[in-house]
Amino acid sequence: MKRTATIVLCLCLLAAMSAGCACTGDRKETPAQEPEETAQGTQEPAPKERETEMIFEAKYIRTDGYHDGEQYPKSVLIRSAEGLAAYYEANRKQYSLESVEDPASDRTIGFLDAAAEFGDDFFVDHALLLVVLEEGSGSVRHEVTCVKSVPSEDGGTIIVPEIERIVPEVGTDDMAEWHILIGIPAEHVKAETVDIMPSVTTKYASGSDAGGKIPGPDTASVAGPYGQISVVLPGTWTAEAAPVDSGKLASGLYGLRLKPSDAASGVIELFCIDRFGVCGTGLSEEKRNIAGAEATVGTYDGGAHWDFIVFTDGEHQVVAQHTDCSSWTEAMWDDAMSVLNTMIFDPAVAEGGAGRFIRESENDEIGVFMEVSHVTSSGLTVTFRQYDERDTGELLFGEGYLLTRQEADEWTEVPMIIENGAFNDIGYVIPPQGEAELKTDWEWLYGKLVPGTYRITKTVWSTSVEGPASSYPLTAEFILAG
Repeated sequence: MKRTATIVLCLCLLAAMSAGCACTGDRKETPAQEPEETAQGTQEPAPKERETEMIFEAKYIRTDGYHDGEQYPKSVLIRSAEGLAAYYEANRKQYSLESVEDPASDRTIGFLDAAAEFGDDFFVDHALLLVVLEEGSGSVRHEVTCVKSVPSEDGGTIIVPEIERIVPEVGTDDMAEWHILIGIPAEHVKAETVDIMPSVTTKYASGSDAGGKIPGPDTASVAGPYGQISVVLPGTWTAEAAPVDSGKLASGLYGLRLKPSDAASGVIELFCIDRFGVCGTGLSEEKRNIAGAEATVGTYDGGAHWDFIVFTDGEHQVVAQHTDCSSWTEAMWDDAMSVLNTMIFDPAVAEGGAGRFIRESENDEIGVFMEVSHVTSSGLTVTFRQYDERDTGELLFGEGYLLTRQEADEWTEVPMIIENGAFNDIGYVIPPQGEAELKTDWEWLYGKLVPGTYRITKTVWSTSVEGPASSYPLTAEFILAG
């Protein structure tokens, strides 16, 4: 997962355009080929003499927008400026498609900035391919190396953009979504049926196939709203990044999963958590100098190896725990401590958002807990979970909410950007001893939130034929990094 960009792709990062490029020159006929493996499976291509390589222009725009269950690559053909505007409207809540006035050195211009170059004049004799990719690291870059037109058996056309993923040895472990905008001559998409089949291959900047593992010695890192965790790995170890809301960790908000390559089982989870709590039964603790600072090492029941290590203290902590490591050799345990001795936590490299537990998130009278996930500056997902059924009748919640922001020791309401904003009057049911979730987008009402600590308050109603409905406010807290 570790990636850096080549000099050529650094130009692409700043909305670089491969202007006037063809696969190997101008459009031409090419010899026959064997079937190839593409990102969507093995395709049996038409004979090479029927393929046409075309001139194209490509822009690479980081748009982010991680959502569980999405399948990539996605692709769409756009034939007009109106079609491009319609795509923006349909997808702007899922991806970050706005303009970027002053992009950072590791960011791209905005989608709208790039789309502005594809106006009515462009679509007179051109069409636009959009290919959307998702990467496990924001350091992965892309290059469109070729775009081909292939006649299909039903009389239509298959467009095959060939895209190379450039994976460096070292890079960040943040999720990233990319829109690749590819301008092509309209003459290639005149058929009634046009299918787009992206072919995505991987190139490792080191020149070697890393097989999806971090080559060593190397630095593994993952960033979240509290800061970045990184370690140095020997060549015999691998790392897997677990971003916020990835569901990969047994504990914590985000972190790394570390293990020896030749271990049959077992993993060390190195994670950031709001507050790490342990039970004192059979527990012994000692202070040791690890990673250049004092850490707390905990061991249960006189075990031969530590059970947890707490590296930092405060409102959030960095912790290491392990599971199912009984088969590890002493050499593996020695390597583990060597890896953890390289741990660096950098609060300056903070990104994204996350929910965190507060007492106001739970109401035992109705047995309901409220939590938030997939936090962005534009919205989040609210989940209500009834952990213990009560005799309260049916439980309902609506779309309404209140946002407050922490200012010093006080909570103040976030100002609205419109007057007389109103929510749809819809009731959603929390099933008995089940859960219900609702995606909430507040950009229309509050705009995008600035970095800080926030709370969202919603109301749950219990209904009963024996009397009027009762209301129960629940509040969840979340943070947004700068």
